[in-house]
Amino acid sequence: VITAGAGDVFIGGGATVDQYIPQWDGNNTKTLKGGYMPLGSGFNFNTASDVNVPTGLAVKKYVDSSINNKNYFNNSGLTVDIENKSAGTTTHGQHVGEGWELTSVGISSSATLSRGNATFRGHYSLEMDCDTTDTPTGTDLLLVTHRLEGYDVASFKFGTSYAEDLVISFWAIGFKAGDYHVIVKNKANDRSYISRYTLVSAVEQFIELPITGDTGGVWDIDNTEGLEVIFVLAAGDSYDHTGLTTWLGGDYRSTPGQVNFLDSTSNYWRITEPKLEISTSATTWVSPDHGTATDKSERYYQVLDAQLQAATATQLGNQTAPSWTYKTGMRVNPTGAVTLGGGSGATFAFGSSSFGQAAANTIQTTFRVELDARL
Repeated sequence: VITAGAGDVFIGGGATVDQYIPQWDGNNTKTLKGGYMPLGSGFNFNTASDVNVPTGLAVKKYVDSSINNKNYFNNSGLTVDIENKSAGTTTHGQHVGEGWELTSVGISSSATLSRGNATFRGHYSLEMDCDTTDTPTGTDLLLVTHRLEGYDVASFKFGTSYAEDLVISFWAIGFKAGDYHVIVKNKANDRSYISRYTLVSAVEQFIELPITGDTGGVWDIDNTEGLEVIFVLAAGDSYDHTGLTTWLGGDYRSTPGQVNFLDSTSNYWRITEPKLEISTSATTWVSPDHGTATDKSERYYQVLDAQLQAATATQLGNQTAPSWTYKTGMRVNPTGAVTLGGGSGATFAFGSSSFGQAAANTIQTTFRVELDARL
């Protein structure tokens, strides 16, 4: 037992020390009063008294809410749009805002993923619109997918007894009311965590989804995919599971009752201020620095415009063919899609930090190369 004078901290009294915190005194002077307080009692931040005092859990939540924990989502402000698809795409695998991918599998209808303007809470948003209707069956899926590199999620400690709890939070609005799901899964598709949220039609809602740290499974912590977060808008029943907010040994996308976003062309869905953090409760979203978000995004995808000089086979043999350094080092040696502005015969070799001309072209020409090292 540790005691102190009036107005100082007192810890002790019939229970373990870590179960108690000092309480405010009863005259609103906000000095610490001798005594201790069990966790779990009522609290009121507006009136400091012996009866209405913040519990330890309440204080922790209050402190946590004033701290801006690291956001593990890449490009959460959606300001980086390297692929130039912000106006919208219906193509599976394309990104609207780097890192935010449209996943459309087996869907015969059309849905457009775009970057909404700043009218939703003053920020860019991800927006999905139903263009034509469909009823997903079997393995059909309409998703927004966000993949994180293993290096970036190593601090989650998943797959160990030290696994950290996470929280996913965002603001959402949609015309289609009902149950939606967010999935966290590993690369091997044998660990899935299903969370559910419910939207009221055309009402802005703050969504907070706690994720219990996973002590099982294999979670890569290298430059491959470490973790995947999936926002489900429509799914066939092949991916259904009744297990909610628990780790499942398989590849699942929803529970029975997931809305069919594709049942009406009036349907839209928007989210903004997405955040993934190590915490037990959501903290304030802060717009990421654009330069930092750009550098991070270009680790996975870059577009370069440059000019080729006519090169002879002798020049190439003497290693005098031109080469270019990437804007930033890439995750792995990228695949390169080259569009020549003229000429022919030029080929390229791609490394993780630069690429060069590997065969002669016939004339000087401009060109564009898209470098893809995405997860």
